[in-house]
Amino acid sequence: MSFSDSIGARARGRKAAFLLLPLFGLLIGATSDALAINCVADAGGIIDGFVNYPVPPSQINLDGNCRIQNYPASNPMTSNFSFDGTLRGLLIIFDNVDFTGNMSCNASHDHKLWFVNGSTTTLNQSCQNILIPVEKIDKANPPGPPFVTIGVPFTWTLTIPVLFDPATGTVINFQGSINDLHSITVVDDLNATGVDLTYVSHTATWLDDGTLVPHTFSNVGNVLTFDNFPIVTAGRQFVINLTVVLNNTPPNAPGTQFINTAKWDFGRLIDGTFYEPLPGENGVTPPLTISGPMLVVDKTGPATMNLGQWGDFTLDVQNTGLTDAWDVSLRDLFPDGPTGGMCDQTPQILSARVFAADGVTPVPGKGPLIQGTDYTFNYTGPPTCRLDLTMLTAAARIGANERLIIQYRTQLDANTQDGITLTNVAGAIQWFNGDAGNPDRIVTNRTLTNGTVGVADHEDAHTVTVDLFGYFFEKTVADLTSGANPATTAAPGDTLRYTLRFQTTDQPLANFRIDDVMDALNAVPAFAAGTLTLVSVPPGADVTNTNSNGGPSGTGVLDVRNLSLPLGSQFQIVFDITLRLPLANGTVVTDQATFRQANGTVLGVSDDPNVNGQADPFVAGDEDPTRVTIVSAPAFRIQKISTDLTGDPSCATPSRSPTSATKTPST
Repeated sequence: MSFSDSIGARARGRKAAFLLLPLFGLLIGATSDALAINCVADAGGIIDGFVNYPVPPSQINLDGNCRIQNYPASNPMTSNFSFDGTLRGLLIIFDNVDFTGNMSCNASHDHKLWFVNGSTTTLNQSCQNILIPVEKIDKANPPGPPFVTIGVPFTWTLTIPVLFDPATGTVINFQGSINDLHSITVVDDLNATGVDLTYVSHTATWLDDGTLVPHTFSNVGNVLTFDNFPIVTAGRQFVINLTVVLNNTPPNAPGTQFINTAKWDFGRLIDGTFYEPLPGENGVTPPLTISGPMLVVDKTGPATMNLGQWGDFTLDVQNTGLTDAWDVSLRDLFPDGPTGGMCDQTPQILSARVFAADGVTPVPGKGPLIQGTDYTFNYTGPPTCRLDLTMLTAAARIGANERLIIQYRTQLDANTQDGITLTNVAGAIQWFNGDAGNPDRIVTNRTLTNGTVGVADHEDAHTVTVDLFGYFFEKTVADLTSGANPATTAAPGDTLRYTLRFQTTDQPLANFRIDDVMDALNAVPAFAAGTLTLVSVPPGADVTNTNSNGGPSGTGVLDVRNLSLPLGSQFQIVFDITLRLPLANGTVVTDQATFRQANGTVLGVSDDPNVNGQADPFVAGDEDPTRVTIVSAPAFRIQKISTDLTGDPSCATPSRSPTSATKTPST
């Protein structure tokens, strides 16, 4: 049943002062332009462009209360109207009428004109004077940008009533009406939007105190009817909050615009006469556009990198869609190969935050993101070489045009060769249009390919050229006794194997030496004297000054001289040494070798790349000594006590004399 049919049905079922006479079966299909009719006598009080008079009559005599409806701009009402001179106080309703005809009005006859729902007019001033304000539904979209997304409920707000001036097309009182409104019925046809909507819920509350408004509700085929409201007294308003959701169906294509119209009728007094039903000015929302989040990823970083240096990289993820992107998952694939890569070092997150479209202005309410709280971090080393980040909270939600900017750093792998290029691909692989609490939210999945550089999409790639310079002097340790390599802990008496690796990059080195004084950095000697044993040295090296009992502690000195190394080459020096017995649990055994000119001038010290990564060759003090923590075997004390449980005097002992034994393993 259409809205006009509904009003007609209600009119026939009520006792009201505004009586619409029967149509007398006069449903005229195609009428002549020269037709002249009496509104009540010939048309029963209703002239409907969709039903009984598709062609407007040329002349309409207003012989009683009359309703003109459904003559939009495509079929305007061109008729000439005249009032029966003997009648007074008629109410003439125009509902959805583009009126371009003429009307003769006489204010002294107390007639009233009621224009609603898009009705426009070329009335002269005398007729404008009898055009009265009408009640309207103020229907509003959800706050924020006019965009909605599939699967995420949104709420329309209907404020009833406000007072509307049809002459100017504006609301003249947002605080209500000056009239009591009776028997309000509101009809909202979700099918009329042109998109596929599902009713979710609604509330009806008084605006002044927030209490619930009694009413009835029905949903028949997506046509929502709100009825049986109490009388809304002058100056009072109520609010219907209507929540609906877009379904994941073909009509709801991204970019589709739609509006929603809430139609209604009611009864009220006009100049002391009660009329019912009166069509109110409909509540029509501004257009909403169906949209979804769309992510564009930009990956930036340094043009060149050197061994031991940190490279700072940025993932810039912008939401170019019109609705929020939730729970975004990012993936960064790091290069790795026989000539080098950026896979061995776990990347370090420097910062993560959502910014405005300019990438600089922080978004209110969205502070720096906290790892483990606002996002997950997972790095898988060789051979996968993959960083995965997943956003978790509202602080990590990327709104329309906002940017999630993540900055991290990493280093080249130790085996990386000079001059090669390394490319890593990064992108957004998953995101949602709603939060995790919404089971109907829509997921978007994407796959990483080659980064599609130059294309604004979900992925990007960045290429680094390896530019090696300086030298690298590294020292690592393995525990031959336990098999740990690299070793971070050891037991007293274990044999350790130290490996010194020296590499040139941009220049050769000639006639230099490397020495390592055992226990030079330890407060208490940790190595057993006489156990230092050379395993391998470069060909031609001079080891005659190496002494397994040398040094201030007498625990050994490694001294290798006559060393030279061409450009882009490396060598190793390997030696074994045994830890002393005993050593206290928790002792840290520290060792660091020195690189010198032939005359003894110190040029640098060794770095353990397993501690804080490779050292930057041009940052003084960036080198880490090699450290091993002693984990000694536990010591046990066993105590045995004899006690007389029988009370036999012959077994009694005057004092407690335990038999005890302490077993302490050799350390």
